[in-house]
Amino acid sequence: GRHLVQLKFVVREDADSLVVAANGDSGCLVEIWELREKPLPIHKLFQPKPHVSQLEMKTVLWQHQSHFIAQSPVVCVTTSKISITTTMPPPCYVMVALADGTIHGLYRDALKQVKRLPRLLFNYLG
Repeated sequence: GRHLVQLKFVVREDADSLVVAANGDSGCLVEIWELREKPLPIHKLFQPKPHVSQLEMKTVLWQHQSHFIAQSPVVCVTTSKISITTTMPPPCYVMVALADGTIHGLYRDALKQVKRLPRLLFNYLG
């Protein structure tokens, strides 16, 4: 099984996106979840008598967006605090540090890898 290691909002000021990191026997799983508004149809029995159109209520729910899997456990997950590009709107990144010493820079939207810093670099810096 997996156990939760870290849970944080992607952007502190925007509470509708979460990064969830979990470790297990075979490595780690990092996921992005977003709070989405979804229509919820109301049964015709509970609608007002003149049925002009189907009435809908709105509900919010957490929806899985993307994931990243690695063979090493997660040590730390963080998100970018400032934009590193001049594009608008600025892209958001998730950085994942693993127990094998690597750091993975991921695009927030699909958790696709932007850059991987090898362990060798940290041996040199440390």
